[in-house]
Amino acid sequence: MHAITDTTAPRPSLDQNQVALIKIWHGTLEPPRPPMGLLYVGAALKQAGFGVRVYHWTREEALAGLPEVIAQRPFLVGLSIITGDPLGLVVECCARLKAALPGVAILLGGVHATVEPEQCLAEEAVDYVLLGEGEVGAVELALALAQGRPVEEIPGLGYKHTGQAVINPRPPLLKDLDQVAMDWTLIPVEKYIAKNYEGVPRVLFGYVASRGCPHACGFCYNHFFNQRTWRRQSAEKVAAEVNALVAKHDLGGVFFYDDNFTANKKWALAVLEGLQTEGLHVETRVDYLSPEFLAELVQRRVGSMFIGMESGSDRVLDLLCKGFHVAETRRVVQTLKAFPGYLMLSFIVGAPTETLDEYHQTLRLVLHCLESLPRVGFTLGFYLPYPGTPLFELCVERGFARPQRLVDWEALDRWGNIDLPIPWTEGYRLTPSEVKELRTALRRMKLSRHRADLAGRLWHGLLRQRFLRSATPLGRLLAGLVRGLEALEARPGSLGRLARRLTGA
Repeated sequence: MHAITDTTAPRPSLDQNQVALIKIWHGTLEPPRPPMGLLYVGAALKQAGFGVRVYHWTREEALAGLPEVIAQRPFLVGLSIITGDPLGLVVECCARLKAALPGVAILLGGVHATVEPEQCLAEEAVDYVLLGEGEVGAVELALALAQGRPVEEIPGLGYKHTGQAVINPRPPLLKDLDQVAMDWTLIPVEKYIAKNYEGVPRVLFGYVASRGCPHACGFCYNHFFNQRTWRRQSAEKVAAEVNALVAKHDLGGVFFYDDNFTANKKWALAVLEGLQTEGLHVETRVDYLSPEFLAELVQRRVGSMFIGMESGSDRVLDLLCKGFHVAETRRVVQTLKAFPGYLMLSFIVGAPTETLDEYHQTLRLVLHCLESLPRVGFTLGFYLPYPGTPLFELCVERGFARPQRLVDWEALDRWGNIDLPIPWTEGYRLTPSEVKELRTALRRMKLSRHRADLAGRLWHGLLRQRFLRSATPLGRLLAGLVRGLEALEARPGSLGRLARRLTGA
């Protein structure tokens, strides 16, 4: 932990009109995804007459950025958090702001604050939490604090009373999303534009036109946050806002980061029809992708898609409540061979009660997709027991120690940077670092799969066997061999040249 800001320095008085909104992210995406939730909340606060600034930081930028927030002198600071965020850094930022700005109100909102409000309020530097959507509650809190009125009756607000957490019932979900909008003037939009994404210049990462999902996937936050509902803005409003962004920033494409953009196919096609840009990205589902619907998406300039395939085991798919089976996934893979764009496929390994054979079934399906589809990428991560999801308690029953403090949730990092114990699988041992190595092998197989020389075929074959035999003694032996060859790549001399020839480095 870093030292707290010097409390002997002069303290700035608070500006009762100024609100700061902060999001700290892991910093692994390039370009980053815009802090879209804060753009919605910031727009509502601005409409209510407040001066708003949005700060979107990586881990490395967060502490260095605090003086800018302090110079703003906000009376209210809101931080948006999700499970697995750098929550230790969030807590430290709250403490530093409290020390530098006596009397400032600190509010936590977002997915994790909604499901663990008591733990959030247990932090000394946190004054309030806001459950669910923030557009209405944040404005009500800001107005009450600025005007010196009581806050105890605000729906969805959590606060402290005589040292104890009090959590008000959540308000109903917003029904008319045309009443809210993102304020893109709150961020430097250029920071969130990919100069080239899969051949498409200047793609905005991204836009949200709908909220929630009607499906029951057992690992998803939508169960508690959006209560398995799906709501959307009108197609006309989406088209007008996106087309304005396209014209203002000379965009060649837009990423739609909706949880389920195609939940209503008629609406989705109407939105796409009204857009004035190529290079569109949407998220859809295996059980939606008939050849006819795929043709409709291609006709409307969809150039990339995200699809959650998740597992190669029917039993695990049923456990995850995906609503489809492997035979349908394989049918869709055949259909997708005709898709001219880029595909990003999601897979989850290490689900609770998953066996070694089921784990390998998933790896074989991943490899089938790699070898069948010309333009494909993967998000391959291990299952994490997010609080509030249906499978969470099953993981607790199988040995997962539920974090007792806000900062402890930071260990839930799906990408394997923290070696969290995984006790919930059945009959085999899996580690986050092993899954991280799998992703590296998968990326290298993408590069080597078309090599025709003998060295390339040998390297690809080694990676393939390392991948398929993961979590076995042979697989770990092959993983060590791969790591050794990769370490040799950077060395001078004949061994380094041999390794580079073999691996194509």
